[in-house]
Parts: sequence; C-alpha cells; structure tokens
Amino acid sequence: MKEIPSSEEREDSAHFIRHSKSAYRTYEEIQKSESPEQQLDPEKQVTPDLPEAGIELAEQEADKFFEDLDPETDAIFFTSSNEARALETANIYRKAAHEKGFDIITPENTRGELAEEIGEGEIRVLKNLSLNIDNVLLSGV
Repeated sequence: MKEIPSSEEREDSAHFIRHSKSAYRTYEEIQKSESPEQQLDPEKQVTPDLPEAGIELAEQEADKFFEDLDPETDAIFFTSSNEARALETANIYRKAAHEKGFDIITPENTRGELAEEIGEGEIRVLKNLSLNIDNVLLSGV
C-alpha cells in the first residue's frame, strides 16, 4: 500500500456521482405493505436495487470517470448515502477502481451493516447524503 502524502503535499478533490438507474424496490415493497407510511429502515432494503440497465450504465460511467485519474498517484475514498441504489452504484465504482489498480482508502467504520455487506468494508455511509425518509407513502406522492 502506498504511503499517503501529507495534506500539504497532495491535491485533494471530491467528485459527486448520482446513483445509477434504480428500480426503487424497497419503496415499492413498503408501499405495498400493510404499513405504507412506515419509515425507511436503511438496514432492511431490497437488494439488488439496480436493474441490469442501471448496472451497465454505472459500469460505463465508472470506466469514463477513472480515465482522468492515475492509479500511480491517486487514492480513492468512497462514501455513499444509505440508500441501496447509491451503495450499489458506489460498489460498481469501487470494483472498477480495484480493477484499474487504484488504492482504496478504507474507512475505520462504514456506519452501516448494509454498506459493510455491499462494499466489503470500503464504502463509508454519510447520513447527510441520505434522504432519511420518515414516511414512504408521502415521499412517493
């Protein structure tokens, strides 16, 4: 593993990527349930939530994204909202980064069991990126 340069020696950047095409299966299941107004439980989501078209799109976009980065000088730290579709998209980018030889900076804590499972401990959940839906039915209207 490469030594990470000090903040004075490196050029940090942040890139924001929206989740890929989603089926929104978790919302659909909640809306069909006997409690369509329940809150979204980020640890109990329907996965996978990306259909094949969403997976293909994310793979293509990940390839384009990493063209502008250099695995010899760039290390990647992945964050995501707690939504399954966002975690799955981040995981596609994470896998692409590994395939292209990038070092992945692993968070001390993923802050979510689903993130741990999907991202193999390499994607950190940031709650301020999450929707935090209190009422799925109202959000869908």
